[in-house]
Amino acid sequence: LTRDVGSFSLYDVFAATEEKLLLTACLRKGFACPMNEGGAPCGVHREFVRLQEMLFAGLKEKTISEVLGLAHDADARVSG
Repeated sequence: LTRDVGSFSLYDVFAATEEKLLLTACLRKGFACPMNEGGAPCGVHREFVRLQEMLFAGLKEKTISEVLGLAHDADARVSG
């Protein structure tokens, strides 16, 4: 980590260290699911896509500094 912990999120850490952060294999590009009829994904797949987007949004929401409580500590030192 060469940047300040306040400049990147948990998503950035996962993106740098994990091959692919997916909830399930069916989200993998090119996955041949037997439930997909006529090339259209099933309802379960669509729900996994929605949840995957929520996961990414949640991981991007806070910086590492905030997650570790360092941002709060810095704010307290500045205002105190």
